[in-house]
Formats: sequence, C-alpha cells, structure tokens
Amino acid sequence: MSDERKPEERKPEERKPDPQEAERRLRQMLDAEARNQRAQMAMIQKGFYGCVGVVVFIFLVLLFFF
Repeated sequence: MSDERKPEERKPEERKPDPQEAERRLRQMLDAEARNQRAQMAMIQKGFYGCVGVVVFIFLVLLFFF
C-alpha cells in the first residue's frame, strides 16, 4: 500500500512538476484531441459528400426518366 499514497502524503519534492514534462504532456493531450477532431471531421465530410452524391444521383435518375 506504500505505492498508493494520497496527494497530501507525498513528499514536497514529489509535488514540484517539471515544467518541460508538464508542457510535453499538455502538448500530447492537445495533439490527441486534435487527431480525434480531425477524424470526426473527416467522417462528417464523408457523410455529407455521400448524401450530396445520393441527391445528385436521384436528381439525374428523375431527369432522365421523367
């Protein structure tokens, strides 16, 4: 149980975060979030263009047969 210490039980030197390490972790989290947003936008864009393609196809079918 010595590994599961509460934050207030830590030694003072363990509480000081390394600014470069904190910035690196922040950049990693921001990068992961940006990747997720890009993937989501790509999926939305594919769906939008798919719907537009279906509408154009239906319009062409109606145009040729009526």
